Amino acid sequence: MQNNVVFKTSSFGFNKREVMEYIASLCEQNAATLERLSSADAENAKCIKEKDEMAVKNSNLMEENNALLREIAEYKSTIESLNKRIDELVKKTSKFDEIEGAEEKANRLMMDSLRYSESCIKNAQLVSESINISTKNKIDKAKTCLNTVSSDFKTLTSQIEVSISEISDRLAVLSKGLDDSVAIGK
Repeated sequence: MQNNVVFKTSSFGFNKREVMEYIASLCEQNAATLERLSSADAENAKCIKEKDEMAVKNSNLMEENNALLREIAEYKSTIESLNKRIDELVKKTSKFDEIEGAEEKANRLMMDSLRYSESCIKNAQLVSESINISTKNKIDKAKTCLNTVSSDFKTLTSQIEVSISEISDRLAVLSKGLDDSVAIGK
């Protein structure tokens, strides 16, 4: 509002037209100011509403963030327990590998022993053919003893095979148990 307005005077006071124009101008300015104020109020209300919506969204995001942090902690705990279980399984696997290595050695020794005993028997048979009859009887007795030893050795070998078979069965059961525990761990 203008404070220093000077109106022209006329014979009966101020010029009515100028005063009316001034009042009309003030009304227009007032209407424009009210419109700007109303627009500013609407914008302010809109901003407050957006602020409130953002606060709700922020609160929701905080809750989601906290839930995700709890989930991450649970996953870390699960990973830790699975790593411990993996370490245990690695130790058990190394023991099984040692047992399998011992089993392979036993198999090789058994096969070497069989071959050696068979070659000994063949050599004894060849030598016995070249010896005379009197010593042949003695050799036949020795051969019988050798056959008995060979039979005993074959019995022992079959017992070793049964033992190895039992060990293999036990290893298979243990391996199945490991597979089952690994499957359960998953």
